[in-house]
Amino acid sequence: MSMNKLMLASVTTLTIIGVGIATTGSAFADDKKRKGKGKRGVNIERIDTDKSGTISLEEFASVGMGKMIAADKDGDGILSTDEVSAAMEAERKRRREEAMMKRLDVNGDGSITVAELQDRMSKQFALLDRNSDGSLSEEEIRKMRGKRKGNRKGNR
Repeated sequence: MSMNKLMLASVTTLTIIGVGIATTGSAFADDKKRKGKGKRGVNIERIDTDKSGTISLEEFASVGMGKMIAADKDGDGILSTDEVSAAMEAERKRRREEAMMKRLDVNGDGSITVAELQDRMSKQFALLDRNSDGSLSEEEIRKMRGKRKGNRKGNR
């Protein structure tokens, strides 16, 4: 096997392992929202398919396998880097959408209304309007911009 093929195979294998770990972790994290939680919020019953009360390596690995198998769009049993990238992007998109819904869907009905957006904007405006005069001064806007720039750099 040539050095380039060996390198590509290694990178692909590591990427697949990374996706498996990420999807397994995601599945465990998703279980925190469900009933039947274990000590740390993991739904052991869902993962423990043989009902032994413990999670075997096979059961642990199977949590992420569904997503990995679904990522194999051409069904050849091999995850190409394009398929892995597409799966990772789809997962990022799903998480962003979920975070946006959680943040903006105040009543939790699965949709975002104009009223919910207006409520969110009113609350943000109130936080920015430090002197509560009903308008934003240049200084208040400058402070807002400074905080945004600081947050982008990881400062809070």
